[in-house]
Amino acid sequence: MNSAASLKDLGNELQKLTDVKADTMRPIVPQASDKSSKLLSPFSEEHSCLRLQEISFFKLRGKLEASMLLS
Repeated sequence: MNSAASLKDLGNELQKLTDVKADTMRPIVPQASDKSSKLLSPFSEEHSCLRLQEISFFKLRGKLEASMLLS
């Protein structure tokens, strides 16, 4: 998965790998600027088109920075 992919692309890939349903998938993305986190919905109209690079989903070296809440 590259940083130009959308959050929906990541959600689709995670669904293939984990069988987690779309309505329960919520990536938690740390916000470096204020040490808080943002909860995103990969399949919502609001978040699905976001690019991973726009939401700081990857560190500079390309390692995954977000943790996943999969329930």
